[in-house]
Amino acid sequence: KQWYQRRVRGVLVRETDSYQEERRQAEFIEESLMPRLALSAVYTMMCLICSEPETQRAERFRKEIASPIVGYPNLGIFALELIYQYEKGLSIIPIKKATLLYWKFLLYTLGSLED
Repeated sequence: KQWYQRRVRGVLVRETDSYQEERRQAEFIEESLMPRLALSAVYTMMCLICSEPETQRAERFRKEIASPIVGYPNLGIFALELIYQYEKGLSIIPIKKATLLYWKFLLYTLGSLED
């Protein structure tokens, strides 16, 4: 094992590689909590509204997700940009959630295979 030393409140502390890795993972989880929750909430709303038969609420939701978001033409382009940023290493957004949101957006706006 490799040991590292750092000062915590004036006290010299020895740490191992595994401890530093655990700290990085904890920081990552903490930083990505709000984006993960937001993506999950939007995905859940899409799933619930897609399961309803064609209603006024479903049509309003379809128009709303196809409308512009601040800086993006629509929700699909926003999700695609999240995936692109992740691939470049610039984002802490979970790739699975962004990809599922993009897939659900495509199915909801363009229709499923049966349509």
